[in-house]
Amino acid sequence: MRIFVFGIIIISVSILSSCRAQGSKGIIPSPDREGFLLAEEKIKATDVYNEPEHLKKRLYESDATGRDLAAERLLILNSRKANKIISEALKSDNEETVKSVLKVLANHKNERFIEEVIYILETGKSAFQPYIFSIFSKAETEAVAKIIIKHLNQPEKPEAIRQNLVRGLSFVPAKRSIPFLIGLLTARKSEFNSEIINTLSKITRQRFDTKEEWAKWWQLNRNQPREKWLEQSIAEYNKQIEEKDKLIKQYAENIALLKVDILKMRLEQARRLTDVTAEINLLTGALDDGFTIVKKYALEEIKTSDKEKAKQMVPKLTEALKVPKPAPADTSTNDFRLMVVGILGDLGDERTIEPLLIVLNDPKEADNLKNKIIITLGKIKNPKIIPHLLGLIDSSPSETIFIIVETIATFAQEGRLAISKFHESLKVPKYQNDEKLVKSLIDALGDIKDPTSAVEVLPFINDARPRVRWSAANSLGQIGVGDVAPQLVKLLNDEFLDIKQITIEALGKLGNKIVCPEIIKILLNDKEESRTRQLSADALGAIKDKTALSSLLTVLDESDEKLTTSVWNAILSITSDNLDLMEEIANKLKESKRLSYANLMLKKIIDNPLFQTDVLKPRISANKGVLGLILAEMGEWNQAVPYLSGAEKAFSGKPEFTLALIQCYKNLQKYDLAVNSCSALLEDQKEDSSQWWSLKMELLFLYSLRKEYSKIIEEVPKLLTRSAITPEVKENLEKMKTEAEKSLPANNSPK
Repeated sequence: MRIFVFGIIIISVSILSSCRAQGSKGIIPSPDREGFLLAEEKIKATDVYNEPEHLKKRLYESDATGRDLAAERLLILNSRKANKIISEALKSDNEETVKSVLKVLANHKNERFIEEVIYILETGKSAFQPYIFSIFSKAETEAVAKIIIKHLNQPEKPEAIRQNLVRGLSFVPAKRSIPFLIGLLTARKSEFNSEIINTLSKITRQRFDTKEEWAKWWQLNRNQPREKWLEQSIAEYNKQIEEKDKLIKQYAENIALLKVDILKMRLEQARRLTDVTAEINLLTGALDDGFTIVKKYALEEIKTSDKEKAKQMVPKLTEALKVPKPAPADTSTNDFRLMVVGILGDLGDERTIEPLLIVLNDPKEADNLKNKIIITLGKIKNPKIIPHLLGLIDSSPSETIFIIVETIATFAQEGRLAISKFHESLKVPKYQNDEKLVKSLIDALGDIKDPTSAVEVLPFINDARPRVRWSAANSLGQIGVGDVAPQLVKLLNDEFLDIKQITIEALGKLGNKIVCPEIIKILLNDKEESRTRQLSADALGAIKDKTALSSLLTVLDESDEKLTTSVWNAILSITSDNLDLMEEIANKLKESKRLSYANLMLKKIIDNPLFQTDVLKPRISANKGVLGLILAEMGEWNQAVPYLSGAEKAFSGKPEFTLALIQCYKNLQKYDLAVNSCSALLEDQKEDSSQWWSLKMELLFLYSLRKEYSKIIEEVPKLLTRSAITPEVKENLEKMKTEAEKSLPANNSPK
């Protein structure tokens, strides 16, 4: 009898466990609003708020909130370029970027990237699945189901991939999926078969174990509305709940598991009925349950709930921290409290600060719980916690001190309350001898960026430990006191390449021109280290020393595209506010036939708002004309015309602009415009001068292009009578007249 009852319990638990709630709308937390606003302001400040290329760059940066906002903006832009960037990001190897894009897509109804999302699902990476399933649940049901079925209908794919695709269909409750999935069922026992059955159960709200049972049910109910299926499933759930209630009363040893299963089903009912109040009451009530397993399940559900919904449960969660401290052998209660703290950190609600500090200041609490609380307080981002954390440093173990320092560092400049204590700690052997601790202190001072920290960090560039030297160089660059640059130069010769590279970056941030010769040497001589040379160019651009320009121009023609991009950006940075320098560089580039760069420089001059004054207007007009000449030489005739025509009007005494304009018109087959420009320029020339004869010949040639042969025949005899004509010109004119007479139709021939 006892064996039979135990079997019933196991079967019941299995049935209920397989009936997990579908839905993904509650499992993706909405982006943190405050963090989004801060990142949005940061991006807006760059004046390229809606520029896809800038957003693409942000998409691959380490700042999670910035990535999320960049993905959000690209999705809103909905341009071909923005969509291409999103598509490429979804296919990239950068998992944090993929996660940010998926997170944003999960909060929008959008079918544009379903193919890319399915590709990610097929990789099997479980961390992405909640976002993918949320995307599916918000998309157009039948369309998404059709695409998934297309991918699933490829039996050559590995079973694990097909299993993920089947799970995806459970979030897209389309009727078309049901007969297809039934057709995939086989008699053998496998995880693939189990996944199909689970998905069918979630779509239909029914439960059968064999292909025959599913086929029979579908035959009877295929034309029934989904509401009818829901009624059937709710009735079945009510029946199962009643059975479980009886089992709880009869078998005390299984109460905890059964209560979890009942909680699952009641939550599912509340969610299907969209009864948020009932759902919150069920979860907060479960936190008072006598069984830890029930409380942990409730916490897991709260953790995956919508953030605004979860915040309504904060008072109950903070109350849950006050449970009696566990005995040494009782780890379950401590694990439960760790879970509570983790959820409070994710919510970032300031109401939790005081309750967390009470636990943190209790000397009887476990270190791992205190460490978790410190991390959670850092996520809430209220500087008032800093004095409390500093008060714990001297009495805490090394790991806790490390976490305190790392947490305060996240406050950046708001962490200045800690600099005095950090400076003091750097002088204490306890910290100096612990590489992890001293490095964390140096890194934190770099993040806080207080100028007084430079002198405290500087001695550590001589530390024997490479990781400490690296942190010292990086932090000095972040702190930004330029006077330390001469001492920092010594690390350019460090035996470790990463220290050399971070030193170059730091020197660029410090902006002290005295170090430029050393950086230029690296740029010109470190031929084997492309990344190092690239960083050197970036640093020179940041320092803005014009003495570096000749060296930068030397490197500009190299084949390394990343290097030349950095070099060009450095040149622009150095010259950007100096018209004389920009014109000088443009002329050098033009003279050395680097026309594309000369073109770019002249455009920078023309578009620079600093130079849009009446005083500089003639110089800018001249630069436009030069740009037109370069574009014409490059064969960019359409682009050259507006610049040359403007220069033609502004500088009538400089025929080179008009001559280039005539050639552009000819190449564009705009012969009427070419004739007009040529005639106007001819009028300004002294008769019988070489320029006059050259323009006359050009005008006759343009007549021939316009097939105005009669004009040629009429004009040439007059020119042949001029005394200043040369034999060569005379020969060319006679030849031109002969060709015109041949080309003239017979009825138009001169009499």
